[in-house]
Amino acid sequence: MRRNGLLVAGLVAALFALAGPASAVEEPEGSFGAVDERTGIWYLYDASNSETTSFYYGNPGDFPIMGDWDCNDVDTPGLYRQTDGYVYLRNANSQGNADLKFYFGDPGDIPLAGDFNGDGCDTVSIYRPSQGRVFIINELGSDDGGLGAAEFDYYFGNPGDKPFAGDFDADGIDTVGLHRESTGLVYFRNSHTQGIADDSFIYGDPGDKIIADEWAMGNGGGTDTVGIFRPDDGKFFLRFTNSQGNADFDRKYGNSDMLPVAGAFGALPGGDDAPPDEPYVPPPPPKITAPVFAVGDSVMLGVTCNSYSCYSPSINLEGTIPQLDSNARVSRGFRDGASVIASRLAKSPVPQVIVVHLGTNGAPSDSDFAAVMNAAGNVPRVLFLTVKQSRTSNETAANAVIRRNVPLYDNAELVDWYTLAKANPSWLAADANYGAHLWTTGARNGYVNLVANAVAAG
Repeated sequence: MRRNGLLVAGLVAALFALAGPASAVEEPEGSFGAVDERTGIWYLYDASNSETTSFYYGNPGDFPIMGDWDCNDVDTPGLYRQTDGYVYLRNANSQGNADLKFYFGDPGDIPLAGDFNGDGCDTVSIYRPSQGRVFIINELGSDDGGLGAAEFDYYFGNPGDKPFAGDFDADGIDTVGLHRESTGLVYFRNSHTQGIADDSFIYGDPGDKIIADEWAMGNGGGTDTVGIFRPDDGKFFLRFTNSQGNADFDRKYGNSDMLPVAGAFGALPGGDDAPPDEPYVPPPPPKITAPVFAVGDSVMLGVTCNSYSCYSPSINLEGTIPQLDSNARVSRGFRDGASVIASRLAKSPVPQVIVVHLGTNGAPSDSDFAAVMNAAGNVPRVLFLTVKQSRTSNETAANAVIRRNVPLYDNAELVDWYTLAKANPSWLAADANYGAHLWTTGARNGYVNLVANAVAAG
C-alpha cells in the first residue's frame, strides 16, 4: 500500500529540464568529490583553488558519504556497507583507519548523513527504499556495536527513489529529499514528518546521481541546493537554487566508475591528480596453455574461485589462467607447501608450472624451501612470490629466505609481489590488521596480472 504519496500534477516528459551547460562560471562555495567504487580512492575537489586531494578509504562496493562527525565544521569521509549495515567514519580527509565503527540499519538500506536536529553535529540515518521509509537517529555509535533503534521514523516517497539530505529552507536542520533517477524528479520535505513534498522540480537526465550542498552564498546563502553527477560524462552539474533550469556551474570530474560526494571539506593539501576521465580497463590476460598449479595461504585465497571457495568471482586466478587450479588455505605455513604439492603431483594432468605464495604466516627456513623444491621435483618452472605485509619483521625474514634460495635451483623463479604492492600502498591499506590481504579491486587486479604475466613469460 502506498503510505505516502508525492502530489505533483502535470509533470510529463515535455517538462524535463535537463542539466545543461552552466550559464555562469562562478565557482561554488561548497565542494564536491568523486569516489571510485572499484578501487576505494576518494578525489576531493577544492573549489577555492581547483586543486584535488586524493586518498584511499574503504572497500570496493561501500557506499560513500561525507559528514561533520566531530562537530568541527569540516565534512570528512564515511562509508556504509550495505551488505550488513556497518558504518565506518573518519575524522580527517586522509588515508587511514576509521575513527568510529558501528552498525545501524538493515542490509540494502541507504545512508543519510546530516544534522537532523540542528545541534551542529552530523549523524548517519537511513532510508529503506523497499518501504519508502526514513529512520532518523541523532547520535553516532562506536566500538563496533549496534547503534540501537531509530529515534523516530516516517514514510516519505515511493519505493525505489534515491534519498539525499540537506537544509533546504536554511533553518539549520537537514531534512530528506528524494530523486527519481528514471525521470530526474527531485522532491523534498522541510520537516521530519510524513506528508507530501514541500517542493518538487525536474533536474537532470535519467540515470544522474544527486547530491546537495550550500553551493551559493550571498543571495540564497545558507540553503542547500541540488547538484547531479552524470556518470556517462563523468561531469558535475550544480544548481544554486532549488528550481528547474540549467546548471549554474559544471565541471568534468570523474568517470562512470565513480559516485559523487559533497560537503565543506576544510583546508585540503591539494597537489594530487584529478580523477581519470575514463574508467580503468585491465589489459587482456596472456594466453597460457600449460597446466598450472598454485599453492598459497589466505592472501592467495582472496583471488581464487573454485569448488573450495570463491572470494572473488570477477577477478581470480582461475578465470585469468584457464589451465590453473589452486589450493589456498587460511593460516597455511610455508612448510605445509611441500605436502600440498606432492599430493597434487600424484594427479593428472601434471602441472608444468607451480606458483607458490607462502610465508605470510611465518618466515620459512632454508630447509622449508628445499622441501618445497624437492616435492616439486622435475616440474619445469616453480614460481615463488615474495611477501608483503605490515608485520615487517616476518616480511623481511621471509623474503630474505626466498631471495636467497631461488637462485640455487635451475627451475625456480622469483615473482616480486613485495615490490609491486609497496609501490601501490592503497591496495593493501584496507587490511588494517595485517596489511597483506587482497581486499581491494586494485590489489586483486595487480596480483592476478602479476602472476599471469609471470606464468606467461616462460
